[in-house]
Amino acid sequence: MMRNLLAERFRLAVHHETKLLHVYELVVAKNGPKLKEAASSAAPAPPGDLSRIQKDADGFPIIPPGRPGFISSFGPGLQSHWTARQQTMAQLVGMLHQPNAVMDPVIDKTGLTRKYDFTLEYKVRLPAGAAGAADDTPGASLFDALEQQLGLKLTETKAPYDVVVIDHAERVPSEN
Repeated sequence: MMRNLLAERFRLAVHHETKLLHVYELVVAKNGPKLKEAASSAAPAPPGDLSRIQKDADGFPIIPPGRPGFISSFGPGLQSHWTARQQTMAQLVGMLHQPNAVMDPVIDKTGLTRKYDFTLEYKVRLPAGAAGAADDTPGASLFDALEQQLGLKLTETKAPYDVVVIDHAERVPSEN
């Protein structure tokens, strides 16, 4: 319906092409994965009031035992803290492809098929010239933290991706 509406109102015309794009592959690092396999629980934890979630000694939120999920939080000095419970590699790839992480697409090439519990801490690196980019507080980059803390590595490559190419669009929509 949306495609038809855009075609009618804005004279939008598009087509698909396959292009080689810059991507990252998530692979197991040289010394193997350092992920803790999630304990399988027969029944997930019941929903609860997450407004009073517990925090660790550094003030970062803790996911209650038995509850699957992912929490991303920030500490002082652009320090990012991820806590994940019962997460797959596909879910980690989704977490990696977000602002303040990796902007390019990430493809899972680890071969890891189970669910894992993990914590990842890294320093957010801002583009040069951005406010706070000159912050020199110590901390591992996301790439280093993945390898050191999880035994995973992001490698640069190119891969074919389906992209949508806009052939034509009009600024002013047609009348109803």
